[in-house]
Formats: sequence, structure tokens, C-alpha cells
Amino acid sequence: SFLQGSSAPPPSAHADSKTRTSNDTLLRSPSPPPPTPVASSSSSLAAAAAASPFSPSSSSSSFSATTMKTRPYDGGTEGISTKKGGGLGLEHQIWPLAFAAASLTKKGFTRGIRTLVFDYWFGPLPPFSAYESFKLDDEPYSDKIAAFRLRATALVEKMEKQRRGEEKMKAPPQIWAYHMLQSTIEITRFLVARDWNVEKSMALLGKALELRSKYELDTVLNTPVKRFAQYKEVVPTYHQGFSDNAQLLVIRRVGHINIDALEGWSLDEVRDIEQRLNEIAARVIAPAISRIMQKQEWRSFTIVDMANARIYNLLKKKIRGIFSANSEVAQTCYPENLGKCVVANAPSLFSLVWRFVRTLISVRTQRKVVVDSSKNPADRLADEFKATNALPEHLGGERQNPSPSYLNSEIEKLVTAYLSGQHPISELLPSNDEYIFIS
Repeated sequence: SFLQGSSAPPPSAHADSKTRTSNDTLLRSPSPPPPTPVASSSSSLAAAAAASPFSPSSSSSSFSATTMKTRPYDGGTEGISTKKGGGLGLEHQIWPLAFAAASLTKKGFTRGIRTLVFDYWFGPLPPFSAYESFKLDDEPYSDKIAAFRLRATALVEKMEKQRRGEEKMKAPPQIWAYHMLQSTIEITRFLVARDWNVEKSMALLGKALELRSKYELDTVLNTPVKRFAQYKEVVPTYHQGFSDNAQLLVIRRVGHINIDALEGWSLDEVRDIEQRLNEIAARVIAPAISRIMQKQEWRSFTIVDMANARIYNLLKKKIRGIFSANSEVAQTCYPENLGKCVVANAPSLFSLVWRFVRTLISVRTQRKVVVDSSKNPADRLADEFKATNALPEHLGGERQNPSPSYLNSEIEKLVTAYLSGQHPISELLPSNDEYIFIS
């Protein structure tokens, strides 16, 4: 009844069963007419996505046989579960969850109300009070966070004046900037990246704002990539669910890069695609995973598969140029974005490549990289994906995701659908007023 506009208060996150029963209409689809109330979070997700253009019953003209190829969700409840250990079912929830957040936003529901809805579906998110060994509510970390926020606010306000034309300098878009000011996670990322030195962290933030303005990162997802499918064939990079620790699994099959075909791509084109991959992960995928796994997490678990890789190809100027071009934006605009990186099937001469790569990344990032030269990567990787069952078959897991499109992954279907322009990004990011809509 709360979502239908009555004056009844929203159900408490800790409401007893009677209260939840009397307020079960909170689980209704945000799309009129109001559907029949449902009794579980699993079916509520299905209801929330029922009006999605990805549902077979949808009358949307955008749904066709073509879009069917990358449609991960059919509006049904099979495989949908909010319980950890649900395997592929966990991954199936990401697209309908993102669509539900956008639908609620379009209907005028504020972030606070959307948070209540998702709290009711999944349970409240635990507070972000610690990062690694740092207890953020304790001194000196709490003081440094407050100091950074104060200085960052002044910097963003100055840029806002510039944007309004009170100064001649061009200012960057403000969507991410205002999100950052309200996000302890974002602030902590910048502070940790510079060993909690506020001065150095502010310098990093200033550079990040400059790069976000230069490459228009706040709005980069609004423009699809015409050659996205071709890029995936040349540079096999795909998403394969997430780890048991709620980190998005990114797999880069370096040994399958088509070096000759890559010559037809400029560094700007490659960087442009990689920026979009970072943005959709930050704005849609990571927030959805956090809700599903009930843990605030933004980092990725990256597997660099070196099988069939030829070292002399990786040392070519073109490849080194791509590494360098992507490194600046990734480390500046998305600090502490890597949770862990495992270099699997590393050849004996990998040290030559690593000698170059390590010059592009921070010492903290270097410590997160594990090089595995064994013939069975699963020995090191399997324990990270027991509950989510996301480890692909070619790395010793059970999930099949064959080339060239890798569309057996539900996350990869979402990424492909929106970055290639098969569906407008406005279906998931309905306005330019907020950076993240899954609250």
C-alpha cells in the first residue's frame, strides 16, 4: 500500500511476520496496473521485471528475435533466489534488479524509498564500516574521511561555479562528483589509494575529475559502441558472474587476442570501450551484486588467462600502448577497483611482460596480483567460487561460455545489450540526476 500512494508507513526492515503480511503489497510490480501481491522476494523480482522489454510477454516494440539473443531474463522465477549459494540463479537477478530500480525512479520514488524496497526484498545492507584492516569509524580514519569530504566539497562547488559560467574554465560533469561526496566508499577508495594521505588523495581526486571531464565519463554510456561485438572477438574480455566474496568476475583471455586484427583499432577506440566497461560495472553491475550478496562491494576479481599467449606478441608496441592508455584512467578514476588478479596459465617467460606491466600500476595493486604457472588453475581458483559456481570450464570450473560472444553469462548479456546499443541505456539509467540508481 505504501508504493500505491497511501499514507501507510513503510514496513520496517525488522518487521515481524504479521506486519510483513499486512504490507505485502510492497512487493508489487512498480508498473501499473497493480499485480496480485506476491509472498516472496523471489517472485517479487519476477513481478518487478514483468514489464521489462526482455520479458516474452512484453508488448514493447524493442523486443525482437535479435534482442532475444542477449536477453538474460524471461520474467519467470526459475533460478531466482536471494539466498547465497544459489549459483547461476544469483546472476539471473542482476538485470531485473537494475530494471526495477530504474522503473521505481521513473515513477518518482526517491532514493530513500527505493532503499526501503530493496531492504524488504533482500534485507538491509550491512553498513560500510571497515575496509580491509581499517576501521572507518575509529581515529584517525574517521577524521581523514571527514577532512577529505570537506575539501572535496569545496573543490566540487568551485567546479560547479565554473560549469555555470562564472569562470571561463570548463568544468567536469557533476553526477559522479556529487555521488562521491555522499559516498564513504568512494572517499575511502581515494584515501586508501594514497595511504590515507589527504593531500595526495585530493591531488588524485583533482586528476580524476579532470579525466572524467575530458572523456565525458558521466555520460559515456549514453552513446553505444557500434563495433562492440567485433572488439569482443579481437580482445576476448567478458564477465562471468561473481566470486563468493561478491566481486565481479572479469576474464581476459590474453592468449586469444587477435594481434593482427587489433592493428585496425586505435588506442582511443580501445580506451573508449574499456571506459564503458568500467562505468557500467560501477553504476549497474557492482551495486546489483552488492544487493544480491548483501555486502557492499565494488571491486573486481580478474583472471588473466595466458593460455596460448606468445610473449613476443605481448611486448609489441601496440599492446604496450593499450596497457598504458587504459592504466591512467583506470587507476585515477577507479582507484582500488581491483580486488584480486590471478594470472593463470602463465608461461615461463611471463616475467618479461610483468616487468613492463608493473611500471604502470601502484605497489598496492601489484600486491593483489598472483601469478600461477601451474597446469591446473582450478587448484588456486576453485575456493573463490564455491557458492556462485562462476568459474568457467576452461579454467577448471563447470560453467561453459564459448567464444566468440561469451553470452552464456547473464552479466555479459546485459553488458552486450547496452554497450552495443541493442537496448537504450535509459532503461537502466533513466536520468542524469543520479550516478547509481540501485540504492
